[in-house]
Parts: sequence; C-alpha cells; structure tokens
Amino acid sequence: MDLKFRLEIIWWVITAVIVAVFLFPILQNAVNYLFYKYNILFIIVFVTLTRYIFLLKHTFLSHRMFAKAVIGFICIPFIFYLTKGLQEFQVYYDEIGLQEFYKHLHIKDQKTLIKFTKAQMFFFGTGSIIASILFPMRMIISIWRNYNKNTV
Repeated sequence: MDLKFRLEIIWWVITAVIVAVFLFPILQNAVNYLFYKYNILFIIVFVTLTRYIFLLKHTFLSHRMFAKAVIGFICIPFIFYLTKGLQEFQVYYDEIGLQEFYKHLHIKDQKTLIKFTKAQMFFFGTGSIIASILFPMRMIISIWRNYNKNTV
C-alpha cells in the first residue's frame, strides 16, 4: 500500500507539471482569461481518469469496492458539468472569439496563441468527457472482477 501511495503522489506531481506546461503560455500572455477553472479541471480529469482506466491495479482504488462504486456514480453528473464547461468555451469562441484575450499582442502571436488555446482546450475537454464516460464502465468491470475472480 505504501508503494501505491507513493505512486499516486508521483502521478499527482506529473499532473501538476502537465497543467503548468499547458497553462503557462496562456497565463503569461492572456488578459482576463475566463476559462482557467475549466482548463485546469479538464487537464486533471483527463490525466487522472485515463490513468485510473488503464492502470487501476496500481492505484489505491484497486481493491476498494465501495470507493470504486461511489466514484463511478459521481462521474455521471460530472459528465454534464464537463460538457457545460466545454460548451461555454465553444460559445465564447464562436460569439466573441479568443482574440479578446490576446488583443494586446502582435497579430502573429495572437494567431499562434489562439490556435494553441483552442486546440488544448478542446483536446483536454473532449478527452475528459470521454474518460468520464468510460470510467464508470471500468469501475463496474473492476467491481465484477474483484467480486467474482478476486482480481482488478
């Protein structure tokens, strides 16, 4: 269990580094960026749930049936929250545009940062929604395996 706890801490550090790497250009250049909360959430959810889907036996959840069931059920309403966040970003992008955040920069830099912001937001947003859909299914499979075969 001590090894799983250390591995979990390492993965959270890796997740924090990924968040920092992807948000640093936005944080450095954007003015009044409205989507930090969703952006951070998308990255954390995508990395964490994807890790749990594929590496479940190496996590603290591996043999905790009740925790798997609770977290699996929590994902169902959470999918709607993530979808709402991605939809808000899409509406803002369509109606106002991301150039509002970068209008103080040169046009070439604006285009690059708009492209980067849009791409990473849609990648992590869509990925987090897909991972949130697959995660409860993975928890059901894991609970069934744990109950019937004593594996993860």
